[in-house]
Amino acid sequence: MTFAAISAIIFLVSERKMSEKKSAYEMITVRPFRDKAQRKFEAVQAKARADKRMVKEALEAIRLSKPYKRGADAKPEVSQEEWDNWIN
Repeated sequence: MTFAAISAIIFLVSERKMSEKKSAYEMITVRPFRDKAQRKFEAVQAKARADKRMVKEALEAIRLSKPYKRGADAKPEVSQEEWDNWIN
């Protein structure tokens, strides 16, 4: 195929689906056949993954929004003397 023929095919394919952005390779390759039930199943799986990620991100945001509190009996990681020596 010549460059002109390939570019014409790409132009025709891109005109059909203006809403989808695809690379030239994606435009000229043939996707494997998937029946309606398989596409629906894959869409449900993708939605479940997205929902799970959204819940995980929300829980992480809640966790990070809370102030950090140390226990009353927790020892400081750096003693007061070490802290004073480091500052001076």
